[in-house]
Amino acid sequence: MIRKLALFAWIFVVLFALSAVANAFFVLRYMAIAREVHAVEKKIGEGRQLQTSTQNLVTELILIGSKYPNVLPVLQRYGIPVPMKPASTAPSTPTSPKKTSN
Repeated sequence: MIRKLALFAWIFVVLFALSAVANAFFVLRYMAIAREVHAVEKKIGEGRQLQTSTQNLVTELILIGSKYPNVLPVLQRYGIPVPMKPASTAPSTPTSPKKTSN
C-alpha cells in the first residue's frame, strides 16, 4: 500500500513539474507574441500618420494644380486626380431634334 502511495506521489510530482514547465513555456510564448503585436501596432500607427500626411499633401497639390495649369501634367503622371477644367460656355438652349417625314 505504501509503495502504491509513493508511486502516486511520484507520478503527481512528475505531472506537476511537467505542468509547470508547460506553463512557463506558454507564458514566455505569450510575452513574445505580445511584443510582436505591440511592434505591429506601432507600425500601423506610423502608417496612419504617413497616410494622413500624404492625403494632406495630395490635397495641397490638387489646389496648386487648380491655380497653376502647367502643374497638371505632373500630377496626372503620378496618378493624382486633377480638378476638372471649367466647361466652355456652350449655348444654354438645346437644339430641337429634326423632324422626320413618314
